[in-house]
Amino acid sequence: MMRYKLPLIGFLFTLVGCTDNIDTLTREYRNTINESIDALMMITDERSAKRIQVLVLDNMSPRFKEIDRKLEIVVANRTKAEIVKDVFESDGFQLYLTDLTMNRQRLAVETTRLRDVFNKLKKVERDRLDEEGLFDEEPDMTKICPTLVELVDKEGKIDELRNQILQPKLLQKVANFPNMKVNNYDALFQKFLERRKKSFVSDNDVEIVH
Repeated sequence: MMRYKLPLIGFLFTLVGCTDNIDTLTREYRNTINESIDALMMITDERSAKRIQVLVLDNMSPRFKEIDRKLEIVVANRTKAEIVKDVFESDGFQLYLTDLTMNRQRLAVETTRLRDVFNKLKKVERDRLDEEGLFDEEPDMTKICPTLVELVDKEGKIDELRNQILQPKLLQKVANFPNMKVNNYDALFQKFLERRKKSFVSDNDVEIVH
């Protein structure tokens, strides 16, 4: 009897995996971006930077990669006409664009602030070395605040966040829409723009290629 139940269970898991759509994906993108920037706001020193790295930043890239993977599946499971229609008629996509505009500004503010935090710690170390007469010795910040060094100088931990805001994969898909030769593309795009201007547009709005 079990041999009949197992395929059924597998089929049910397949159905569950097919529930993603543009609204759910844009919500996941927005949540991950907002949580990541909110976490950066909590960094005030090396100790907090280490805590945020463990709690949030180390998990950020895998989360984005999983959402990107889901996006590829959603696009692959729809016709060109269906995916264009789904994106342009999605309230979630509209909110996603609005959040991108705001989060570009938020990320710029936070990266500048983190550099200020780093520079203050560097000045403290510089003053300590000077007091000890070590005027020619450069502060070794990789020993004092290695996490902040990585965030400020290498920026490896937030590169994925920056890419998701400045060069998101979803917008790369949308930029290719005009090449798909969908029959009613112009009408869908104009309707999308009208809704955006009426209900969702903000200053310095993210540009959508037509």
